Amino acid sequence: MPNSSLPSDILRFGLAHEVARARETRGAVLAEILDYALTDGVGNYGGSLSRGSLALLLSGQTTAQACDFGLGIELLHHATLCVDDLVDLGVSRREKLAVWRRFSRESAVLLSHYLTNRSQGLFAANLSSENNAQASTLVEKMVSAELQIRTQLPKNLIDYSHLVSHKTGALYAIAGLGITLNPAVSFDPLILTAFEDIGSARQIRDDLADAAIVTHQLFLDPAAHQRDMERAFGLGCKLLALKNDLVVLQHELAESALRAISAALVNHPEHEPILGLLRMVAYGTASVARADLVA
Repeated sequence: MPNSSLPSDILRFGLAHEVARARETRGAVLAEILDYALTDGVGNYGGSLSRGSLALLLSGQTTAQACDFGLGIELLHHATLCVDDLVDLGVSRREKLAVWRRFSRESAVLLSHYLTNRSQGLFAANLSSENNAQASTLVEKMVSAELQIRTQLPKNLIDYSHLVSHKTGALYAIAGLGITLNPAVSFDPLILTAFEDIGSARQIRDDLADAAIVTHQLFLDPAAHQRDMERAFGLGCKLLALKNDLVVLQHELAESALRAISAALVNHPEHEPILGLLRMVAYGTASVARADLVA
């Protein structure tokens, strides 16, 4: 374990250990691609590590159980990034080439399979059977929503919001299960609701930013990956056409998260230190949403 008790440092240590484990048990090829996928342009492990860090903070501890669970969330997140970059034809990630551009399309897909399997193993080893089943259900929601949004454009705002809640909201909800590892806290389903809303609000903002970029890419390189680019172009245009409604929805989701946290505090006022942390995250998301509304 690292000398620091900061969740981000613990998770970076865990990611580095994953690479060492892969090199020892699975060989140099996997270790090289894994190391590349888990680091940024200057060799630091992880990105923001916000999901795993929240899970660790909610667990209230830095036991091996909590750390491995947080690591599982980050591995799952990186699994989605490998495929997202490939499907979106994203050239770069964290100031270097995306995995599929650096290695191959096949490498990105297979690494995503490996990371998903590792995350599932870590969830199973560190959650109760009931909570592991819930995590598995949330992963299924993520994958099915991702598949749907990649094969069929959302019909309307309601359709899009439903897909987003399953896609990114589910990943944040898995992080919310970290509170089930906290011996001093009674689990409240409202916490997962708050996490799902926060994740959905953040995804809307990311999607709008990506849409503004991808709608230009077809014109920059119209011959490359024509079919895939046209699909991305179509999705980008549809989201930009709904921009005002999406910004409003982003704000509503952030406010919904705050209401869920307030309700959870009514049920469990003794959990103010932990739920207060989550409320700060929700306030930050809501503040960004309000700024977008004004803009």
